[in-house]
Amino acid sequence: MEQAISDAKSRRAQLKTKITTLAQQITKPRLKLDRRAHLYNELVDTHDDFLLLHHNYCSMVSEEEYETHRTVSGLTLEQYLAEVNDTYDKAETSFVVYALNGLCINADLAVKKAQCIRSEEHTSELQSPDHLV
Repeated sequence: MEQAISDAKSRRAQLKTKITTLAQQITKPRLKLDRRAHLYNELVDTHDDFLLLHHNYCSMVSEEEYETHRTVSGLTLEQYLAEVNDTYDKAETSFVVYALNGLCINADLAVKKAQCIRSEEHTSELQSPDHLV
């Protein structure tokens, strides 16, 4: 059981590091939306893996003989989870805000383009010989 706990602890640390790295990449300015979306999907998958592993780890160390494994880097299991979730939540919020801003900009451009087309159509109608009759 000690080896299983050690392996889970190590894997959990790797997933935490990956979540932190992905979160940092997602929040970088000048990152194209498709790349940002790819990173976000990877972040969601990694976070899901982390949550499952964290749950299993907590089950493994629930017995008194494994009590020493309930503190990681000076954090309780709950604090460790909260730290990872906070990193994830901030990256998720950043992605959603960026995506919504992109949608708003695209919608605004579409409206302006439609207005230009209507204006051009109206101008051509006014200039057509049929309009003078």
